[in-house]
Amino acid sequence: SSADGTSPTTKKYPGFFGVYADPRAWGGLVYMLISIITGTLYFSWAVTGLSTSIGVMVLIIGIPIAIIFLLSFRGIAFLEGRLVEALLGERMPRRASFTDSSLPWKERLKILLTGKATWLSIIYMILMLPLGVIYFSVTVTLIALALGFIAAPAGSLVMINLGIPFEILASGDLVWYLSDAQAMGLSLGLAALGVVILTAYMPVTRWVGKLDGTFA
Repeated sequence: SSADGTSPTTKKYPGFFGVYADPRAWGGLVYMLISIITGTLYFSWAVTGLSTSIGVMVLIIGIPIAIIFLLSFRGIAFLEGRLVEALLGERMPRRASFTDSSLPWKERLKILLTGKATWLSIIYMILMLPLGVIYFSVTVTLIALALGFIAAPAGSLVMINLGIPFEILASGDLVWYLSDAQAMGLSLGLAALGVVILTAYMPVTRWVGKLDGTFA
């Protein structure tokens, strides 16, 4: 809790630009950017583990290999839970029930093999690839667009100093140019639009982070 007794997860950041002070928005942004990496790794390991386990199940070593892969799936799910908790602020379970040393090993093995958490972890790992692709693609596209607009005035200044004309439309022999003042005004307008796009997207990252944290 903060000094005023407000929990970090419920603290308000008023104003249009207040979202930049919200750690949940930044956490969601970082999570969406790295999701393409984690999603690819999770998906690859889940598919590899499932296909390998099924392929060797007819052999004596098949069951131990399957158990090892199931343990790895739960281990990855635990690490993902810590990542979600750190970046998205969603409270995650601390320990899987099959790790309870007070239970007989047969009971713990049964929980590992038949527990819904094991198989839901695998489904989650598989789904994170398409989700990661969507998160990463949308985030990078919008950030690149916004930063490009914000950098427009700098580009205009370079063109003005180099004496490069601002050609905006050409039709046959007819060419329309912008004056330096018009070009700078347009670039400033684009910069303002870039700031609006970037700032408006930050609450989206916070919302997606909240949604994905609940899903996890």
